[in-house]
Amino acid sequence: GIISLFMVVVIHEFSHGVVARAYNIPVKSSGFVLFGPLPGAFVEPDEKKLRKQPNKVQNSIFSAGPFSNVLTAIVIIILFLAVIGPIFSNAFTPVGIAFTKVDEGQPAEKAGVKTGEIYTVINGKQVKDSSEFIQALKDLKPGDEVSIGNDEQSYAITATSRKEQPEKGYLGVHVTTRYYNDQGLGFQLFSMLVEFLNWIYILSLGLGLANLLPLGPIDGGRMFQLLMHKHFGAEKGNRFWAHISFLLVALLLILIVMPIIK
Repeated sequence: GIISLFMVVVIHEFSHGVVARAYNIPVKSSGFVLFGPLPGAFVEPDEKKLRKQPNKVQNSIFSAGPFSNVLTAIVIIILFLAVIGPIFSNAFTPVGIAFTKVDEGQPAEKAGVKTGEIYTVINGKQVKDSSEFIQALKDLKPGDEVSIGNDEQSYAITATSRKEQPEKGYLGVHVTTRYYNDQGLGFQLFSMLVEFLNWIYILSLGLGLANLLPLGPIDGGRMFQLLMHKHFGAEKGNRFWAHISFLLVALLLILIVMPIIK
């Protein structure tokens, strides 16, 4: 995750610098930086010369970072669909499901279900991956009995309910798919590659979209400020820009704090 974040930030800042130089605007400084344990990067175009440029040029430079991040996310999606997915489905065969965690005091633990064991049968039906497990239990209700097992043993589990969803049955397990030879080096390296690309996708899309918010000094905020200047003039436009930024910060704080309070 940290390596992926570093790469995403470098792509973002590098794009700002490339587009600035394409418009012959000097880059005063650039480099790498550490925010505690998190690595980052920065590119600083000449602000005085930048502000003298037409809005089209300034918007091109401001949007270069978010655009490059969204483009990176699109490339990762294409890579997963065209390369990673087909290779994975052809190279690795699912052999059943296992539980990465069995919640303490919940029905599965009381029935004796353990983590790490491979299970292939749910209610008498064969299951080879986690999606089939979820499909088999999609209509589970509190009080229903579920049989989970393999060729050697089986467990009878009586579903309970949770306060969050009292109408749905709950076993207290966290499921994952197990694959043939998934303890081998090849599978482990491939899984690391998939996780690495997944982090790049999530962070690229998140950073790109977040930077387009009309908020303060970030890219979207500066683009929004130019728009306000164009329609209302510098003084009135700055007031609109500041008010919108303040409201957006307040909204973001509410969205962050409310789930914590709940």
